[in-house]
Amino acid sequence: MKYSWVFCLIILTACSKTFNNSQPANFDKTKLESLAQTYCASGEKLTELDLTPLYLDFEDLSAPVYGIMNGTGRCALTGDIHDAWGIGWFDVTINSSCVPNGSFWKTRKSELLSPTKYYTFESIDHPEDPLLEMSGARDLNSTYARDHAGLRPLKCISNSAQ
Repeated sequence: MKYSWVFCLIILTACSKTFNNSQPANFDKTKLESLAQTYCASGEKLTELDLTPLYLDFEDLSAPVYGIMNGTGRCALTGDIHDAWGIGWFDVTINSSCVPNGSFWKTRKSELLSPTKYYTFESIDHPEDPLLEMSGARDLNSTYARDHAGLRPLKCISNSAQ
């Protein structure tokens, strides 16, 4: 009986699907500078939006560019994700066998069909690549998309900002 709590802890840890922590991703700085020339105003740079201190609903995600960074392997995602619990859900369809780590995406389509928010992303690096489709409960915390699919919104900030 005294080991039952240890067994439960091991099971919960092993079944956890969280791949990342909230550490900022290390995207290629040269690529970020190049993208900033297209997606930001003069005198601005792209940086990851820190989702940790704020609660941002999945339906409110809006960024000029998104990066995908999940773990350290070549692929951030190698298969679709279909998570559901109680009144929440989160789905990703990658339409390929690998979404490269460090790849950059822009929103091709964003649609709210209550109670679900749908996003379709197009690769900036290789526009001919298959689209990335993501959907989830509109009030899902955006950190879920970051922690389970590696979706990292990037924002434009002044070059003089830290």
